[in-house]
Amino acid sequence: MIGNSKSSKALVVVAGVACGALLGVALGVALFVYESKRDMEANY
Repeated sequence: MIGNSKSSKALVVVAGVACGALLGVALGVALFVYESKRDMEANY
């Protein structure tokens, strides 16, 4: 029972970290695209 609760807790932690990483990557890509678009508009 203790091992089961431990594994489920670890699963929650892993899921949280994965979600955070995905969110961070998505945010970084969005920011990069936004900046490059702004640079393109400034050049032309």
